[in-house]
Amino acid sequence: MKIYFILAFIFSLIYSGSLHAGLADQVRTTHNNKTAQVSSLSIPFVRNEGQATGSIAYYARTLGNTFLVEKNGDIQLLIPPKNNKQKQFIVITEHFQDTLKFDVKGESISDTRIGYHLGNNPKHWANNIATYHEISYGQIYRDIELKLKAYGNNVEKIFQINPGANPDLIRIEVSGVNHLSTNADGELILDTGQGIVSHTRPVAYQLIEENRIDIEVAYRI
Repeated sequence: MKIYFILAFIFSLIYSGSLHAGLADQVRTTHNNKTAQVSSLSIPFVRNEGQATGSIAYYARTLGNTFLVEKNGDIQLLIPPKNNKQKQFIVITEHFQDTLKFDVKGESISDTRIGYHLGNNPKHWANNIATYHEISYGQIYRDIELKLKAYGNNVEKIFQINPGANPDLIRIEVSGVNHLSTNADGELILDTGQGIVSHTRPVAYQLIEENRIDIEVAYRI
């Protein structure tokens, strides 16, 4: 008997005021069929073999943004400037607190391969770099395992909570935001000062004899 706890980090900025209104219009139409199809597309994680900063283990390029998985397990969301008034990337970092020792590794290898050429020196070129459907942290807390999956515009953190485990151990420190709150829909709202990024309402369920039983769950700030 296991419990699965899912957090989805939605990479759609909802801007206000002088920021790009077109993106807000796009966010409001996310339930049409075409957007739903794009949002469900699986995005592979790319292994870093020298094409990125040395602290990065894997990365995924979602719709318009970049999602980094550091070797120490930290997760970063990089949101590029949307207009001339926004001069710098928005960088949001998530750090798992008080964890066990773990290894970040790719799992479920994808058919996709990538290559890169940095400059004119062939020593800085690479081809046939592997990509993966999932990132596994293994047992990040006692009897709690973590995997990441990326889709069109979001990344899911999937915690598998084994029998006897304490889900209260799951604690995530968020930096790069001015304020955290929850809304009436149970979403986690991250105010960056330049726009709003949201986590969807968390989902938790238990499998009993292959039957899914939903469990009530909420963010605690």
